[in-house]
Amino acid sequence: MTVAPHVGARIEAVAPRTVTDSGDRIRIFVLLLVGIAIHTWLIANTYVTAKDSLGFARYALQLQEPSKSRIPQPGEPPVTVVDVLRKQDHPPGFPVAILIVSAAVKPLYHASVQDQILLSAQIASAIAGILTVFPSYWLGRSMFGKFAGFAAALLYQLLPVAAHETSDGLTEGPYIFLLATALALGVRAVKKPSVGWFLLCGLAVGASYLVRPEGLIVGLAVGLIVIVLAILRNYPRRHALAWLTALVVGALIPAAPYMILIGGITNKPTGNQMLNKIPNPREQLSKPNQSSIASKSPVFADWYDRNQDGPKVVWAAKVIALKTLKVFHYLPAVFAILGLVIALRRVRHEPWLGVPIAVMVVNLAVLFALGTLKADDHSYISERHCMPLGFVGLAFAGGILAELPRLTARWFGESSFWTGWKVPITWLFIMAVSCIPAAIKPAHESRVAHKYAGLYLAREGVLQQDDILVDPDEWAGFYSGRTLRRIDPDNPKCKYKFAVLDADDVKPKEKSEGGRTPKPRLGLAQNIANDGSNELVYWWPELEPTETNETEKRKEIESKAKVLVYRLKNTD
Repeated sequence: MTVAPHVGARIEAVAPRTVTDSGDRIRIFVLLLVGIAIHTWLIANTYVTAKDSLGFARYALQLQEPSKSRIPQPGEPPVTVVDVLRKQDHPPGFPVAILIVSAAVKPLYHASVQDQILLSAQIASAIAGILTVFPSYWLGRSMFGKFAGFAAALLYQLLPVAAHETSDGLTEGPYIFLLATALALGVRAVKKPSVGWFLLCGLAVGASYLVRPEGLIVGLAVGLIVIVLAILRNYPRRHALAWLTALVVGALIPAAPYMILIGGITNKPTGNQMLNKIPNPREQLSKPNQSSIASKSPVFADWYDRNQDGPKVVWAAKVIALKTLKVFHYLPAVFAILGLVIALRRVRHEPWLGVPIAVMVVNLAVLFALGTLKADDHSYISERHCMPLGFVGLAFAGGILAELPRLTARWFGESSFWTGWKVPITWLFIMAVSCIPAAIKPAHESRVAHKYAGLYLAREGVLQQDDILVDPDEWAGFYSGRTLRRIDPDNPKCKYKFAVLDADDVKPKEKSEGGRTPKPRLGLAQNIANDGSNELVYWWPELEPTETNETEKRKEIESKAKVLVYRLKNTD
């Protein structure tokens, strides 16, 4: 009798693959702590938010209560959210985020509507700024390794321009977060192509477009890389077409409804000017008989001046370079350039490195268009425009830092003092520490006087509903409640005209400084301030003059105050 042998095998336990390891989780935890600390400090120490934040706050309030976005007229249908979206220059992504955050802020922060909605705007931007840790870490990690990802993410949280812009009530926080997410997904899609990855990248591109139209640049860059790889036969063309289709479909899912609603790609005058080369119709807003006091272009930007700046292309190149250096906080730009050189040498064998390079090229093209295709008196470039260049460049800076142990060993020998991981860690520490003093500097301290002027105007009986308020700097009008939810037309039959002015702006200047476009309605405000029959009704700081003679008292106040409020009886 034979016994059949028992044939068996032990099932070997295989550990499941994980996306992260303990080292990744520790690094991300540290990065989140740094991001939370820097953004919390800046929000807590903000004097007033940036001027553009007032427009986004107003936009959010109009979405919340569309009926209050304009003066109701007899026989007109009620205003809807759709009407608000069609009227606004910007996509609704950031204002919607503000509303979501405000739902949590209102029960916890008992303050005026103005302070609540502006704090909500700051928190919405800051949350996105902090969450950028994830895509920035994974972008650097997928391109150059874990240390590169950590270095890039850490520097982005600490760069002064990035820290301030993403702690303010501006779109930069969610815009860079979504752009970074789309870029990280784009690199992953090109590295390990599949319909799913390209679809996810497209969804992130479409989401970033709903914050800023420029968010489409990542989709364009990824598409260009796929086309090039298909032409070079690195990708099967049939597969490449499917991946491009997934990318476009993904982008259109969130973006197409808004595009259909507005009948184009953007409502922004800047975009329409560049696309159509037509005069900016909003330039009429600076005329005295117009109602809007909202600036449609940033004041804190470099403006082209034909008489001083020479050829516009040369001016644009110089300003872009200087603004980008400032975004990098200077020293990291050197490492970014070196890392970019290494990436260019590797891109043939690692084509996914071409995705962030293409994003930088496309963004540079947009910046040159912004600086050169517009009319001379509307051409400007700001630091905010250059932030994508800084963000992407940090991934390359992290890359060269990660390469330093290998490079220094080849240059100095394995046992030299100038080799090993202490070299990149030292450089990262130097760059990070050098950022901190500027990064934690409180924001907009010089503008807080306008808030106090607005609070004065909000006092009962000071500013009547029919009075004209001319406020070139906009903060006072917002805090007074006059421009909180909408900007009404001037009433020609008003009793009084009020003007709120910086002390430096009271007297008209022969020309604007540094090619900067004048503030809207500045001339009208100056006319009120320099009319001999006006009254000086408020000033800040609220100092007590030492002079007793009325004429001398006024001169003393005007020489010491930062912001002045004039009232003029209407004789029109």
